[in-house]
Amino acid sequence: MSLHIDSFQGSSDMAMKGDTTITSSTTTIPSLSESDGDLSGAIAADAEEGRTEKSEPVFSVSSPLPFSTPAEVVNGQENINGGPRGTLPSATINLCSAALGAGVLSLPFAFRTGGVVPTLLLLSVAVAATSASINILVECRMHPLAVSKGWISYESLTIGVGGHRLYLTLVVSTLSWCFGSAVAYIDVVADVFERILPALELNIDKQMAVAVFWLTFMVPLSLMRNVDSLKYSSSVGVMTICILIYTVSSSSISSLLKKGFTDSGGSGYALFPKEMSDILRSCPLVLFAFSCQVNVCAIYQELKDRSQQRMAIVTAGAMTLCSVFYTLVGVLGSINFGADTQANILLNFCIMKDNDTVDPLIVATMLGMACTVTMFFPLNILPCRYTIQDWSRKITKPKMDEDLMLLAEVNGVDNQPLLSSNDDSHQLEPVEEAGTLAHFTLTLIISSLALLTALAVPNIGVVFGLIGGTTTPYVCYVLPGVLAIQLGIGKDDQADTTLTTSERQRRRMVMYKAWGLVVSGTVAIILCTVVFIKDMSSTSSDSIDNVYDPCAKH
Repeated sequence: MSLHIDSFQGSSDMAMKGDTTITSSTTTIPSLSESDGDLSGAIAADAEEGRTEKSEPVFSVSSPLPFSTPAEVVNGQENINGGPRGTLPSATINLCSAALGAGVLSLPFAFRTGGVVPTLLLLSVAVAATSASINILVECRMHPLAVSKGWISYESLTIGVGGHRLYLTLVVSTLSWCFGSAVAYIDVVADVFERILPALELNIDKQMAVAVFWLTFMVPLSLMRNVDSLKYSSSVGVMTICILIYTVSSSSISSLLKKGFTDSGGSGYALFPKEMSDILRSCPLVLFAFSCQVNVCAIYQELKDRSQQRMAIVTAGAMTLCSVFYTLVGVLGSINFGADTQANILLNFCIMKDNDTVDPLIVATMLGMACTVTMFFPLNILPCRYTIQDWSRKITKPKMDEDLMLLAEVNGVDNQPLLSSNDDSHQLEPVEEAGTLAHFTLTLIISSLALLTALAVPNIGVVFGLIGGTTTPYVCYVLPGVLAIQLGIGKDDQADTTLTTSERQRRRMVMYKAWGLVVSGTVAIILCTVVFIKDMSSTSSDSIDNVYDPCAKH
């Protein structure tokens, strides 16, 4: 998954997928120029005076989209003329690319840990839950209040419905997500060096090589204030993932045809786990692989002739593609390598063929993945830097500017959240760019922390397991359900005699889905976190990544 940070210049918008992508969608600040009680009258007055709401650059949670077109909100309403031109195929590819990412590297390990059969069932549950959460987010996006207020993004929906306190939970979760992804990306580069350096007979310490690579490529890219030049990283990432899927599938099928299914990896494979807790260990890896919900609003905004039915087609197509890709990589990879399956499937491949020649396909896959995560790395550092700057500004500013308070008093602005009792404002303020020294220092600190964490935790399975068991369930499943419940979507209004029986049933089903996501997501967070802490506190668990050498089998 990824975050989306609007350009400070306001002329170009960017997004990224932390597992992540870049899109050109504009975030509109929730309107505070009228009270909730007389919304329609205020909108009509604005339209009469020909006013257009101005989009402001704010912290936006969305990801990189290879096929995106800008959309506008005019007078609080969606701009139909010259608006979105996204077709069903392009929207499907966008949603699929938002889900596909580095998380696919750990899926074979998830199948090895949880067993092939239970993990396939878990994959089906993840597809159903992801489809339900996307459906609910679209329902929230289509809500009359959301349309009239111009809440066209995930973060504007969150702050508009729940206020700054709920929005803060989204920011903290997505920042944790971004930092964790940045750490995982460095781990991926380290894994590539672990296989390439010995093959090239280079007597270079792996950690030193990673640090030099980080300083030479990752840090300079992260220092860019405007990462618009990386807007095509999503497309490159999808191509790399496709190459990875082909490499794993073709090599696994070829190996299985030679060795058979009973002696895979020399140690067999497991159809079922050794203990039930193993399913909880594979659960975060599967959930992380389907994290695309932060991009749903942007994709829906760009869809031509937007409707719930058309978005359902997009969701079904994207989930089908992801399921096929993940099943191929997960099942074939885990069956082929059996108990030797690594947390990063790249570690299961030797870049040397049996005749001691370099395998170009394996090398291309590893270098392509290293290049992709290098481009994604700054897209995860940017939101961290952005938000720290924002928080620093608010901490050093003890009170609201007197002019803003006077303006709020004159306009009679209601600073209360729509459906929350806290005292925070709906306003999302743009962050002023830091000076050169502050910009450089902050970027270096964040990047250095990511490097040190990656060197201390050289296992992407651990990183993805932590993110997938905590922030992923909250952002992707719990929060969409909370938004739907607070907006009252699915509420069966008995006083509304215009509702048909089928519509009442549909609304009830939406409410059931929302509560189901909230409850199941919360349970998943608790159980996965307990298992993760237990595993981390265990001193008997050995890391298979440190002892496995695929080249020794040649």
